[in-house]
Amino acid sequence: MIRKKSRASFYAAVYAVLAFAAGLHAESGDGERELNREIAERKKELQRLQSERERLESSVEQKNKSLGGIDVQLQRYEINLESSRKESDEFKQRLTEIRTELEQKLAILNAGFSAAQPRLGESEILGRGRHMNATAMAREVYGDLTRRQAEERTVHELLQAALQYQQRIINKYMPNEQAIKESLEERLTQDTGKLADRTQRQIVISAELKRLQDRARALDQALRTIDRRETEKQERRSHGNVKSGAFVPGTAFTNLEGRLSPPVTGQILRGFGPYKLPDSEVTIQILGLDIETAGDAPVRAVADGQVLFTGFLPEYGDIVALNHGDGYVTVYGNVVSQELHQDQLIKAGQLLGAVEETRTLGATARSILHFEIRKNNEAIDPMPWLGSDLKAFEVSEGTKP
Repeated sequence: MIRKKSRASFYAAVYAVLAFAAGLHAESGDGERELNREIAERKKELQRLQSERERLESSVEQKNKSLGGIDVQLQRYEINLESSRKESDEFKQRLTEIRTELEQKLAILNAGFSAAQPRLGESEILGRGRHMNATAMAREVYGDLTRRQAEERTVHELLQAALQYQQRIINKYMPNEQAIKESLEERLTQDTGKLADRTQRQIVISAELKRLQDRARALDQALRTIDRRETEKQERRSHGNVKSGAFVPGTAFTNLEGRLSPPVTGQILRGFGPYKLPDSEVTIQILGLDIETAGDAPVRAVADGQVLFTGFLPEYGDIVALNHGDGYVTVYGNVVSQELHQDQLIKAGQLLGAVEETRTLGATARSILHFEIRKNNEAIDPMPWLGSDLKAFEVSEGTKP
């Protein structure tokens, strides 16, 4: 039964197996180094998210303060508007009183003019006296009338200024403040959403970091067990006068550079070296080749060797590792193996198994073999070792950083 798993999981399988293959101490294994690198990256990302959260929290706090200041200013405008309206009402009342008084003064003035007119049968002395009295009263009323008219103009100007101020508050000041408020509220909503997103991202990264740390501890324990078993195995070989780690049959692997047949027929998706995951800022180290093949494509040994390990590792996937002597190991990941057993001798081109289909988060199932060559547990680029049978190298996923 073919197991379904993510491609990311089976990369880690390779690291664990290669540490097993070389029999190195757990602390120096590539699997542990890779996990530690991932842990360091997650910690770095958590620090970045924390810094961004602090910046967003400061921005949210500042915008809330600004919104509070705008609300205070809008309240002031409301108060000023109400005060100005009361003042304009007082000006209107004063104008009404002045205009009523002016009408009364005009009536008195008109009455005085009438009184100053000569009367029939009136003596000249009486007429002259009445005329003088009427004229004096007219002068007094006229002067008072002139003062009241000047006061009316002043009050009218004050009223107009108050009304214009009210219009500026209503049509300019308050709309401007309201527009600023709406813009701030929109940006505040955006910052609040980003803050919630960063907080959730921190939760996810923290959980992932814990999972990686747990996996690193589990890997450390597994490597220590493998190291102990390999040491015991080497000791048994030494007692039996067998050269430690040697694989004798066939041509020496070191003489096969540029002559190896590809383990499968297919197209290389990702090459050896740093690789930036699609739609991500995360860069991982590819320690071999990822080769896409047809479904259930046969996987064959690239050279004579001896089975070092075959099986399924939890969270890692199905692995076949071959020892070729002189510190050379080839690893075939994502393979459903044949009935192989440890220390079994393998010939070049011999069938090892078939490529498994993998599916990531509902994506279309794909058959991808991960292939590595190791020298003394150090990954080396397989491309110079392979012949020209494999299709031209092409990166169809992600990018080189």
